[in-house]
Amino acid sequence: MEGGVYLMTLLDWYSSGVTPLFIGVFESYVICWVYGIDRFVKDIESMVGYMPWRPLQFCWKFITPNITLLILVLSFVFYSPAVYGDYKFPLWSEVFGWFTGIAPVFVILAFCVYVTSEQRGTNVWERIVMASRPADDWGPAKDGDRVFAGYSPLDSLFIQDVSIINRKEYIAVFEDTKL
Repeated sequence: MEGGVYLMTLLDWYSSGVTPLFIGVFESYVICWVYGIDRFVKDIESMVGYMPWRPLQFCWKFITPNITLLILVLSFVFYSPAVYGDYKFPLWSEVFGWFTGIAPVFVILAFCVYVTSEQRGTNVWERIVMASRPADDWGPAKDGDRVFAGYSPLDSLFIQDVSIINRKEYIAVFEDTKL
């Protein structure tokens, strides 16, 4: 009657290591290399009011994805089957563990395939490129925030105040707050 602890060991062993690492590697590369570090930094600047520190941007683009990829590869190189004390799990439970650990990755990949298949294009690469672009309405919801962040306004009648030079003036003009 200790099946729960064995099941928990399997879930912990297989879903807490490889899956988050794979998702982290994928996310790091997509944000910095597909979406673009410049767009990402611009989005952060529009939210917090200043541009992130340059060394931090370098880490996001080069250090973090590559170190995470290295850790992922090493986790496969130094893989050992699940154990609970002296108990070694049978092959079917290893397969079950891998399946439960990899299932979230398959969901993400299936969604990527679906979104890519819905795009227009003459070949697969064009569809992938189209699926990788942000939507036209991507960005801040308010037109003032959109213009400040470098996006075009959603409302075609929006008139930008050209006297806005910095974030504090922007907040005073568009948010009606006192500085």
